Amino acid sequence: MEDYGMAPRNHTTATRSFGTAIRTIRESKQPKISQRQLAELMHVSESLVAAWESGRQHPKPAYLPQLISILEIDTGMLLRILGDLMEGETSPEWTDRWSTIEDAADILLSYEHSFIPGILQVENYARPVVQFTQPLGDVSQKLNSRMSRKEILQKEDAAICSFIIQERALYNLVGSPAVMREQMHALIEEAHRPNVTIQVLPDDAGCHPGQAGAFMIAKLEGNEYVYQDGTWRGHVMEDEHDITEFARIWLTIQAETFNKKASIELIEKVEEQWSR
Repeated sequence: MEDYGMAPRNHTTATRSFGTAIRTIRESKQPKISQRQLAELMHVSESLVAAWESGRQHPKPAYLPQLISILEIDTGMLLRILGDLMEGETSPEWTDRWSTIEDAADILLSYEHSFIPGILQVENYARPVVQFTQPLGDVSQKLNSRMSRKEILQKEDAAICSFIIQERALYNLVGSPAVMREQMHALIEEAHRPNVTIQVLPDDAGCHPGQAGAFMIAKLEGNEYVYQDGTWRGHVMEDEHDITEFARIWLTIQAETFNKKASIELIEKVEEQWSR
């Protein structure tokens, strides 16, 4: 890994290390970009940029795409920086490598067995899910972070996204019947995006490898990554063997799903049932 002036882990926090890396990259640009110029380009205060670089405060996840673009940070470089910071210490949510991978991905494949995938969740559905699955920390911040992920589907260069949802997730009551109806309607709308495919895996498909847990596969700049959910937090895998195995699991599951048209028709029927 290239050296961006990060001090050893035992002498500094992850926040300060990341700030040092950002300052070093900014100052190395030709022509050099000042803190004031970076602040103006990002539409934030100069004092906020200074706080990031000094380690007094960390950038929110929503600012990372701007930092990458303005400072022309190679995605692979950023992932290496975040990966190094995460080794051996509990890192704050903003160091989540998956959010960076997900935002820059060309292709996203998702499998969920109990809930609607986070990227597809409406706010009224997401709130109780976040409260249930992530009870520690600031729920409102985590909810806002989840809602901002929808931009992945909507941006001009949006990734090709394929979602497989276990049938039971459509009937798993979250919030209220009204919330479920709203969520089903949103699924139908998202399914009509040209870059989005939503398929339902019927509950009578029998035993399949996806029952081991939800996961996502991202393809980015010729590389592949896997994100597997855990009880409290997920983890990113890059090992070739792991990626090959999850790709096999994905294909095995997809072979048992309803096609896109049949899946949308099923979701429409479920929406009607939640309307009663």
